[in-house]
Amino acid sequence: MEKVFINVTNKRHLNHTDKLIYSVISDLSTYEAWWPGAKFVQLDENTLEVSPAGPGSFTWSIDKTVPNEKFEVLYEGIFVGHGVWSLERDGAMTHLTYSVGLEINHPFYRFINKFVSIKKMHAKMMEKVFISLDRYLNNLHIEHSHEAQS
Repeated sequence: MEKVFINVTNKRHLNHTDKLIYSVISDLSTYEAWWPGAKFVQLDENTLEVSPAGPGSFTWSIDKTVPNEKFEVLYEGIFVGHGVWSLERDGAMTHLTYSVGLEINHPFYRFINKFVSIKKMHAKMMEKVFISLDRYLNNLHIEHSHEAQS
């Protein structure tokens, strides 16, 4: 069976501090609130089980972290490999990058990839993730502003 790999990098500037963004992306309990199109079950402090819209699931485990700079995860299951969140402060904004290097480890997704690029699907999905994360972070700002005024 032919192995299929995808390598995708998505980038976005967010109008939030690296500290705030890192606090959210490193808190696995928040993913259900801002990552669209998947179901999440937190297995332990460092591991999520992720079920995308299609068949199967994978675990997503924290591998290495550098607070406010980098957050690395390992994928096991229908996808195998690694993902890296990278944060770079840019004045009042943060340049956020998510990169994956994955082997497609499920026959359904390998078959689909012959007709529709999983790489392109992943890139489009990550754009939605960045938008949703930005909204979630904006709501945190609003909540903290209301708490400060109370």
